[in-house]
Amino acid sequence: MLQQKTVVIGAITLALTVALVACGGPSETAEPTKVEAKRPGTPVNLDGTEWVLTSLNGSSLIKGTNITLSFAGGVLSGFAGCNAYGGGRDSGKYVATDEGTLTIPQMAVTLQLCPTPEGVMEQEAAYIEALQNAAAYRVMDDRLEIDNAAGRTILVFARKEEFPMKPSDLVGTEWQLVSWNGDSLIEGSTITLAFHNEYRGSGRAGCRGYVAAYEASGDGIGFPWLAMMGTACLEQNALMEQEGQYTTLLEWATDYRLSEGQLEILTARGEVLIFEPLREETAASLEGIAWALTAFLEEKAVEGMPTSLLMPTDLLAETKITATFEDGTVRGSAGCNTYGADYALDDSSLIFESIAITEMACGGPAGIMEQETRYLGVLEDVTTYRIHGNQLWLETGDGRALVFTASERRDCTGPNAFPTEEAELIWPELREVQPDGVAPGDEVEILGVGGHLYWDNECGEFWLESARDFQLFFDGEPAGFITCYANMCVTSLIVSADALSGTHVISVEGGSSLSIKVSGKPTPPNGNRSPTNGTKASPTTTRRSLRLPGSTSRCVDSVWSGANVPTCVTGWAGPLTERQTSAQSCRSPRYSNTTPPICVRLMAMSGTWGPKGVVGRK
Repeated sequence: MLQQKTVVIGAITLALTVALVACGGPSETAEPTKVEAKRPGTPVNLDGTEWVLTSLNGSSLIKGTNITLSFAGGVLSGFAGCNAYGGGRDSGKYVATDEGTLTIPQMAVTLQLCPTPEGVMEQEAAYIEALQNAAAYRVMDDRLEIDNAAGRTILVFARKEEFPMKPSDLVGTEWQLVSWNGDSLIEGSTITLAFHNEYRGSGRAGCRGYVAAYEASGDGIGFPWLAMMGTACLEQNALMEQEGQYTTLLEWATDYRLSEGQLEILTARGEVLIFEPLREETAASLEGIAWALTAFLEEKAVEGMPTSLLMPTDLLAETKITATFEDGTVRGSAGCNTYGADYALDDSSLIFESIAITEMACGGPAGIMEQETRYLGVLEDVTTYRIHGNQLWLETGDGRALVFTASERRDCTGPNAFPTEEAELIWPELREVQPDGVAPGDEVEILGVGGHLYWDNECGEFWLESARDFQLFFDGEPAGFITCYANMCVTSLIVSADALSGTHVISVEGGSSLSIKVSGKPTPPNGNRSPTNGTKASPTTTRRSLRLPGSTSRCVDSVWSGANVPTCVTGWAGPLTERQTSAQSCRSPRYSNTTPPICVRLMAMSGTWGPKGVVGRK
């Protein structure tokens, strides 16, 4: 079995190496007391043995308590009913002689208060004092007795039962908790545990997911590290309390049993967790599930751990990243923008190809664009996938991973299939003006993103209404319109002939703006660059049709509905099932061939044309 650690994970403890005088014993290592060993028991080599206390000073233990003692490498350790003891480099050393004497010079005890069961702290203090007073020992078959210097038997132990377990039998198994200490889980809650390999596990603790490192040897098991993933269920106190109890039990785990199709995990405190194999209907599948990202994981080496740990980073508050896999295509939200990509599966191998994404910029919360970039970067590097219960792990070859949780299946018929009544207006954002330095009377090109209405519904479908015009302003004065469609905005503006030299501001409805430098003398009506009679001419804009060669319809002609799609869009998208690639920029206003820009291709991949424009699935 694994050696019990002195520091208790998950509890407010302080490991102190104390001289035994603190418990009423000598402050220095005492000479072994010469005590006649009682018969028929005889001294034996205690190293490598494990024991469970059955009698303390002639009395049984308080019901529901457990006290253990282990000898390994010249050091004793165990659990005293509430706290762990011994097990340190300079703590818990013992001297056992062939003559049957036993001396325990000093040891460390963690300092945790256990209010229940009643009397457990007093019992623990009596046990630690009895150990400190040990003077002699004897072993009779599976029974260990320890006497004090007066020859009185003060501690009686039974040998801990051992089971022939193989840790390799745990690898690849997935379990669902059914009870601990005979108590059932909160109705409707699910707790799971999956063993990925020989040292890593994960699961769901009822509310949040978790990732853990574990060590198993023989029938012993321990979870020296565990980290939670996801948002706490702060409004569900009972569920959070159950989650805390479960994770604490894992931290106290010492042994396991695989028997009759069940997994039992035993703790140092005497609790028993009973798991059954994860039911097939509980496990998720890659396709046909709406997956929501729970955490980013990155490997980190930690001193004292047998393997590197996967450190989780949760998503920013009020952000959501999703993925839905269907027929070789994944699509979803990257937090701000929607994305789509083809993917190839081969057993557990998963590779994403030609990731396309819209080009909106979101102002908040802080860090959302950086989080989106991180997500897409990991997605591009994914090489394998694994499903553990309701968790989807997308892993790279360098120790990074994305962990998703399966969302609830929604009824996508009836009222749920219709969009919300209120649409969200995504204002245009000006991105570029070309050129950024001009003379009065020159023409400039203005590019932007956004500029559409957005609806969604309970099924994760979305609608975009494009082909909208927004008012432009030059130094606060109306200066024509910019047209936006498919998350792309473009127009041309002729700078006023009488514009003065200096920096001017081009802005659009919604508040986005860009600066432009004007230099040179104003141009009079006769074409000579000289001051005019004071009449100020307004800047004007020219619509760009952005149509393919040979097309007679413009993308700005009307709101698209049903089959009435401009030929420029049908020319770009082609059949809605077609998968094309393009290196052209979504901001480029001119296209010289029939290959659609990525932004338009993404809309085609995302679904079909609906009554309000583009309809797809997040």
